[in-house]
This record gives sequence, C-alpha cells and structure tokens, in this order.
Amino acid sequence: MRFAVLGPVTVTRDGVPVPVNARMGRTLLALLLLNAGRTVPVHRLVGALWGEAPPPTATASLHNHVMRLRRLLGPEGAAAIQRTPDGYLISLGPGRLDLHEFDEQSRLGREALAARRWHDAADALSAALELWRGDPLADVPVAGLDAGDFDHLRESRLQAAEGLAEARLRLGQYGQAIGELRPVVRDHPWAEALHGQLMRALYAAGRQADALKVYRDLRQSLVEELGVEPSPALRELHQRILDATPEPATGTDTGTGSTVRPPAAAEPGRPAQPVPQQLPPTTRFFAGRSEALGTLSRLLDSADDTPGAALIATITGTAGVGKTALAVHWAHRAADRFPDGRLYVNLRGFDPNGQPVTAEHAVRGFLDGLGTPPGRIPASFEAQVALYRSLVAGRQLLVVLDNARDADQIRPLLPGTARCPVLVTSRSRLASLVAIEGAQPLPLDLLSLADARDLLARRLGAETVAGEAAAVDELIGLCARLPLALSVVAARLAMNPGFPFEELLSRLADARDRLSTLNGGDTVTDVRAVFSWSYEQLGEPAARLFRLLGLHPGPDVALPAAACLAGLTPAQARAALDELIDSHLLTEHAPGRYLSHDLLRAYAADLARSTEDEAARAAATERLLDHYLHTAHAAERLIFPARDPITLGARHPGAVPVELGTAAAASAWFDAEHPVLLALGVLAADRGSDAHAWQIPWSLTTYLVRTGRLRDVRASQRSGLAAAQRLGDLRGQALAQRVLGQLCREPGEREAGREHLEQALDLERRLGSLSGQGDVLHSLAFWHALSDGHAEALEHARRGLELHRAAGHRSGQARLLNAVGWYRSQLGDHEQALTDCEETLTLLRETGEQESEAQTLDSLGRIHQQLGQTAEALSRYRQSADLHRANGHRPSEAVALLRLGDVHQQAGARAQAEENWRAALALFTALDHPEAASVRTRLQAAPG
Repeated sequence: MRFAVLGPVTVTRDGVPVPVNARMGRTLLALLLLNAGRTVPVHRLVGALWGEAPPPTATASLHNHVMRLRRLLGPEGAAAIQRTPDGYLISLGPGRLDLHEFDEQSRLGREALAARRWHDAADALSAALELWRGDPLADVPVAGLDAGDFDHLRESRLQAAEGLAEARLRLGQYGQAIGELRPVVRDHPWAEALHGQLMRALYAAGRQADALKVYRDLRQSLVEELGVEPSPALRELHQRILDATPEPATGTDTGTGSTVRPPAAAEPGRPAQPVPQQLPPTTRFFAGRSEALGTLSRLLDSADDTPGAALIATITGTAGVGKTALAVHWAHRAADRFPDGRLYVNLRGFDPNGQPVTAEHAVRGFLDGLGTPPGRIPASFEAQVALYRSLVAGRQLLVVLDNARDADQIRPLLPGTARCPVLVTSRSRLASLVAIEGAQPLPLDLLSLADARDLLARRLGAETVAGEAAAVDELIGLCARLPLALSVVAARLAMNPGFPFEELLSRLADARDRLSTLNGGDTVTDVRAVFSWSYEQLGEPAARLFRLLGLHPGPDVALPAAACLAGLTPAQARAALDELIDSHLLTEHAPGRYLSHDLLRAYAADLARSTEDEAARAAATERLLDHYLHTAHAAERLIFPARDPITLGARHPGAVPVELGTAAAASAWFDAEHPVLLALGVLAADRGSDAHAWQIPWSLTTYLVRTGRLRDVRASQRSGLAAAQRLGDLRGQALAQRVLGQLCREPGEREAGREHLEQALDLERRLGSLSGQGDVLHSLAFWHALSDGHAEALEHARRGLELHRAAGHRSGQARLLNAVGWYRSQLGDHEQALTDCEETLTLLRETGEQESEAQTLDSLGRIHQQLGQTAEALSRYRQSADLHRANGHRPSEAVALLRLGDVHQQAGARAQAEENWRAALALFTALDHPEAASVRTRLQAAPG
C-alpha cells in the first residue's frame, strides 16, 4: 500500500486506487500522513475536522471517522493507523509515502551538491521533483491544516528545484535547465535566485536576448509591485550578459572531468522547449573508428551560415559493419555540442517484413519528442513537416536517421539548417542525397586488424587476447573483421570462459556455407553464419522463442506477448529472453520490452519458416493476434466503458490477455503497444485473419482519437473496413464506416463523410440495430452542425434519441438527449434545452458515466449563462471543473474554469473572474494549448 500527499491525496493498494471520497476522511488521512511517524494530538485532529467551534460530540465522532478510515484502507492500512495516549499516528515503512521519498532524494541531492557530484545530484533531485503531481494536498480543505506545513513543503520543493538547476548548469545541460526552470520561475515570480539561474542557462545556451528579457521582466515586476530593485548579484549578472562577457566555467563534472562551456549562440527570442533525449544507449565495448569519429567532428566544425543549408553526413556500409554504433557513440560523445537535444529514429529501411518506417511516422515521433501536444499537430503531412522544421529552427540539436532505405525516405526529415546536423546510416550509398543536398559521404569499411583485436580485448580481457594471439587473429579473419560477427563470437566466449579457441575455430571452419559467408558473401548471409553459430548454443526454449519472434511484426515485443507467442509461462519466457539478451541476440531497450536488429529479425524469420511447420507457425500467430486483440478490447472498455462492445471470437487457449484493471493502466498499455497493434492489423489482413483485421483497429480507435493520431485512425479503419467487407461482417463494416465518417470534418471532405455515415446507417438498418442507428444519427447530427445546420442536427439527434429509447439503451439515450438539448440551445430554445440536459444528468448518474456527466454539466452551465442565471451557471461550471479534475481531463477542466471566469466577469466580480482565468491559464500553458492566448487577452483586458 502506497500513500501520496504531493498533489491530491491518493492511496493505492498493489497499484489499484483506493478512493477516499469523504471530505473528513481525506482531511484526517492528510494530517496523519503529514506527520507520519509522529502522534497527532486529538485536539489538533478535532480542530482540523471541525474548526474553531467543534460540536460536543467531536471527540467521539473523531474515533468513528478513524474507524471508517481504517475500514476503508483494509487490514494493512488499518494496522498502520495506531492509537496513542494523546492521539493517533500513522506508521509507514520505507517507500510507502511519497513525502518520505521526496525528503530522502532531496537529502541525497544536497549531499551530492556539497560533494560536487553533479550527475548524482541531478539524478536525485530530478527523482525528488518527479514525485510532485501538483499543489500538495490539493483536494484537502486547507482551513483545518497548519499553514506552516504547506509553506514547508513548497519551500522544500523550491530548494530542490534550485539545486537541480545548479547541477544542470554545472553539467552544461542548459536546454534541460531552461525547460525545468521556466515553470518554476512562473510560479515564483520574485525568486531572484531562480531567475538568475534561468538567465545563466539561457546565456550559456547562446540566447543572450532571452536572458536579458528575463531580467527586464523581473525588474519591472519588482519595481511596480514591491518598489525594490533586483539584488546586486543579479544586477552584476545582468551587466555581464549585456557586455557579452563569457560565463566562466562553473565547475567540472566529477568523474568525467568535462568542463562546462557554452554552446554556439542561438537565435534570440526563442521560447523554452522540451529537450529530446532519444538516442539509444552506446556500448562500453566500442572500439576503433578513430578516423571516422574525427571526420564527423571536423564536419561539424566546418559548418557555415549558408541560409537553409543542411549539414548532413551519410554513414554507409555493409550490414553489421557498425554504422549505427558509430553514429550513436559519436552522438553521445558530442552531446555537449547539442544543448537543445538529440532526435533519433530507426527508419527500418531494410526491415525483413518489408515495412520501412514512413516519413509520416518519423515526423510524428519527432513532434512527440519535441513536446508537441497531440491537439497542436496538424492533420496533413506537409503541415506536420513544416511544424517540425519550425520547432527546430534556431535550435542547436542533432538528428540521427538510422537505417534509411533511400533519399526519398530522408528528405522530409531534414531540418534545413546547419545548426541541426543530420547523421544518416544506410546500407545504400545514398548518391542522390550526396549529389543534391551536398551530404558528406562517410563510407564505413571493415575494422582494421588492430581495431578488431581491440574490440575482442575490451570484451574478453586484454590478457586473454594476448595469450591466444594466433587463434584470435585467425578468428578475426574468419569473421571478416565484421564488428557484429566479432561481437557475437566474443559473447559466446565470454559466456563460456573455459571454451577453447581451437574448438570455436574448428566449428566455424567445418560450416563451409558459413565460412564462405564470413569470407565475404552478400549482406544477409554475411551475418547469418555467425547468428546461426550463436543460435545453436541456445537452450531449446530460448531457441524456439527466438525463431517465433520472427513472426512478430515489431517494432518491439513485451514479455506477455512473447510468452503467448511461444506458449510459455511468463517466468519461462523471461528466462528464455534473458538467455537471448546474454547472447546479444536481443536487447531489453525498456523494462519488459525487447527488440533486435533488423538483420537478427530477418534471420529469426528465416528460421521460423525453415524449422517450424506451417501448423506451428499458424498457431503461434493466432496466439499472438488473440493476445493483442483481447487485451486491446479489454483496455478499450476501461478507457471508454460507455462505448458498445463488439463480440470477439473464442480466444486461443494459449493467448493470455494482460490484466490491466484500471483506465490508467489501459492507457499506459496503449501508449506502449499502439505501434504493434497497428502493425498487427496489417499482418492480420495479409494472412487473411479478417476478423482480427477489423477488430484490432476498432479496439484502438478510442485511444488513437484521444491522443490525436487521426492519420493512424483513418488508415487502420480503411484497412479494417476492407477486411470486414471481405468477411461479409456487416457489424464491422458499419462501425468502420461510422468512424471514417466522423473523421471527415474539413470542408473539402465532408461530402465523403456524409457518404460514409449514410452507408453506416444503411448497414445498421440491415442489422436491425436500433441503438446502432441511433449512434450513426448522432454522428450525422454533428456532421450537420459543422456547417451550422443546427435545425437539421436537432432533427437527427431527435431521431437517434427515439431509436435509443426504443432499444432501451440508457447510455445512448443520455448522450443523444444531451445532444438534443445542446442543439436546442443553439437555436435559442434555452428553457427546453435546460429540461433536456437536466434529464440527461439524471440518466448519466444512474449509469455512472462521469466523463459524459462532466460534459453535460458544462452544457447546463452554458444554458444557464445564456439565460442570465448567474448562480446556476457558476454552480454547474464549478461541478464540471471538479469532475473533470477528478477524472484527469485537464483540457476540459481548463475550459470549465475559463467559463467560470467569464460568468464572474459578466456579473461584475472581476477578482473572482481573474482568479479562475489564471487557473485556466496555468492549465492551458502547461498543456501548450492554443486557448492560452485568448485567456491572456482576457486577463490583459480585465480592469483593475
């Protein structure tokens, strides 16, 4: 059981939330947690719950509240709350309370700062600050709590932020420091130390004008509101920046000796942005390539200021020659040259399944890495490319495009400025990119004999290599000095230190096809011989799992999916995966998620085709598809329980779905798995599994829509529609047609949208589904409203409502009745609209659909506002905001707060209006929402 107070008070048991809904129960728990391990006297508890005038029965009532809280928390929580002679205390072990974790990480951070261990300080303080989820005890009435508790918590948080910023500055991590300091400075407008740190970070990042603006804004605020000037130290820093005096190195990174130095100047006026860190890890066994590393560094130093000229290096060579290793190693080594971050994408240009990453998907990944909210990403690919280039303009970052197929795949991803160099790796020569874009070619050859020896010495130990010098040289020759082949051989030797070199040489020599491959065959067979040699050393469970992983479409696989694919228990699968990792045939790139180089995947796919019979391959693929489909369907039900489910076929006995339990867990699962699910939809269609081919996209729709991935929705639904048509499944066709119709919102595509919806309606009629027809009519109503056809929209909503009533579908009735009320209000019939929405609210509270309830409360607020009923409008908007906050819907919460402010302004309550607008602005700003600009306009125009 875990408790949290650094934000709303939360309790979880085995990751499942334990709601503490009663106000007094939350207050009681909050006070105990703030004083965890210490007795809270009865009189203080009574004061917190009832204020200065408690009832005569307060003490007895307190004991009843404690009893109810213990019952709610269960045996473990009840045991933690103890009665003492003077009051109550809660006793928690390590790791049970976020406040304790924050204090411990802050202590470690302070100690590391004092010892000048900047990396350790940054890690500890960053971990401490990540525990904060908002204002402490955000959902607890503050009247009964000691204000000093809040002040202490906020001050501790501020000190941690200052310490983290100092560590970032010492490490030269200016981009990260800027991104982390901006919101803290905004929340502490007079904290001069924070402003000074932000000025130092901006100046060191080459943003002199931005640093000076921070000072001007602070000085204006101090003079106008407090009547004082900035401190002498801050004025001195300001003057130094004005004079463009180089900021002296503030220290060295203990353990590396790398001195902090500012990067090249950046364009002034650029806002703080997230700093992407997308590079995969490098390896400590990297050897050789000194000439290539020097060439890359000299290329960066030779950059000029030609407007729009991209600085590109193309690292090309045979498969397994170490192109990616070189690019990633150099990128990490040169990290201090790119304070604004590193973008990385594996373009999978030679993917064994023939599915390279499209430029569209790569650009979307870059926009995500640059912190672009889904709602701000344009619909068209051309606009997304333009946004990407705008975001990187003036920034100093590195772009690594790994495993590219051809120049056409690369060109949309070029930033178009020499300040953002591009490293491209490919098995192709990319002559077109060299000829037209002026890319600097860097062909990568096999390792020299000396570098190959160095690689093996790093992996096996210098003494071992020196003691077997002749055998090592022969082994290097048989491996063709290919880094990947040498690495696999070295892994085998490292895992078996007593295995004689002569035996390995003999096995390679006897495999004549392997030997011919290692002596210079084509790019695929070059490494297959080494892979097969390593593969044959595996135990059978790991070997079989490796083969079957060739059936998985990628880009990566999670432990539960791997277990289902091979028909293993999770424990068995983990053991097999660990063996594959130890053999360097697989990488755990994130906890519980595994991937391999595309050549290894190609080799695994070949093994699956040659070793597993057709029935075994089919059974494994069915288990895989059923695992993902049934998990995705359950996850979709958790994040949108009001949506009517579909009927799935019988699940394969070996296909065990992931047990998710909560909407949050379901969303996290979709975050990780949606690329796999999209690929599986294509795989299912290709192999004729048409039920999976439409049901997997259906299960993905809600997640993709909520995260703004509308291009993926459109593509997957088109594929799903084709599958449902091949299958003759009218339900699948109707659902896909409806979703496709809903996506056609732009003026130029609305006619196509209407056709999709009309076809969906016809299919629902053929199915005899009244509720299905009602849902399509709801979508058609929205289609008419897009063109201000509110009368037509009302008529369609009425018809949909009648059908849902006839079907006895209460959730559908509630949604359509709210739509009827909304369209009536748009037509001026506010009184009837009010009646409709009130009835909707009753229905929703019966069905427990909180998201729809919050939306209906917003509708009621708008109607009351239009009727001039200020008190009622305020009440409904406030309820809507509270419910959106409880459900975690921050954009909708911000909208409700904005409208609350508007009603207060209309009523002449300017102070309350500004309070709500500022709260809305804080949320919009944190979300980088476009509505933030209109809120700022309101605040600037507000009198007083």
